[in-house]
Amino acid sequence: MGDQGLVSPGVRAGCHSWNVGARSWEIMSRLEAFTLVGQPHGQPIRKVHVCGEAVSDFQGFIESALRSATRVIRVLAKAQDNTWSPGG
Repeated sequence: MGDQGLVSPGVRAGCHSWNVGARSWEIMSRLEAFTLVGQPHGQPIRKVHVCGEAVSDFQGFIESALRSATRVIRVLAKAQDNTWSPGG
């Protein structure tokens, strides 16, 4: 169960990992932007974005959450015709 000294009493430590054989790159790509309800005309508007350590390519570290967030920000910037970018 890991080092119980790192968490509060009654709280258990955990870790995320992809299932063996999961094509994580494909799953991450789908989670970057998707729609829950299809649009009746034309392309659906992809307004649901999932990011975080659990759905990243470097699970178990804070860097993974940042990498995942960066992927979503790039999708958002592309959707805005590159009129907005992080940091400027």
